Amino acid sequence: MRVKVDATGRVTDVAIVNDPGHGFGDAAKACALKAPFDPASDPKGRAVAAELVSARVTVPRPPCNQVVYVRYDHEEDRHLTA
Repeated sequence: MRVKVDATGRVTDVAIVNDPGHGFGDAAKACALKAPFDPASDPKGRAVAAELVSARVTVPRPPCNQVVYVRYDHEEDRHLTA
């Protein structure tokens, strides 16, 4: 993922470089667009716009209040997700 950040720390553009599919690329882009960033700085310490290349995205587990349905097949003794 490439993320462009302006001098105020606001994300101005996100490009997904390697989308693993299943909606992960779109989810990563949506998160990056909302994320706060510290702006880059020039040699004099002034905030400047910059591009972050190869940002790593970690997908958190769903919150505890989210319902996940799981069926258990006693005969086969295995878990089946619904």
